[in-house]
Amino acid sequence: MAPSQSLHEQVKAITETLITGGVKYHEAIREYKKQFITNMLIAYRGNQCQAAAELGMHRNTLFRTIQELKIDLRALMCEIRAKKRPGSIKPALLQRRA
Repeated sequence: MAPSQSLHEQVKAITETLITGGVKYHEAIREYKKQFITNMLIAYRGNQCQAAAELGMHRNTLFRTIQELKIDLRALMCEIRAKKRPGSIKPALLQRRA
């Protein structure tokens, strides 16, 4: 989807795709919630308090939602750790290696 599309247009296009694919409402909502929360947790490197604040919910509500959606936090943390932040190695370390 083009970035120039409005949120409304993007949601409409996704909804049409889901409907033509035979996806039921509750499945679509569950998958959306799961993906949205997972992406937020990745963005905040697994910090549930920060993710909850950004989502506009209490951390306990986020924790319950994670459990309900069966988001595997261990696997998520492994994925987060595997992705190193660019620039996370201090310049002094890089100079020593060269």
